[in-house]
Amino acid sequence: MPALLGAMLRGRPTDPRDRQETLPDAAASAIVKALSPEPDDRFATARDFGAALLG
Repeated sequence: MPALLGAMLRGRPTDPRDRQETLPDAAASAIVKALSPEPDDRFATARDFGAALLG
């Protein structure tokens, strides 16, 4: 968790598949988007995030 928070403060987080290779592409993309340092680049709702996680 500290690594993710640090990545948020420094800019775009690294690809979560670097830590979990079996993570589906859609889930990895959703996680990166959810952790964006720019609020306008994040999901508008938790429902949107959930839908993106499922692909």
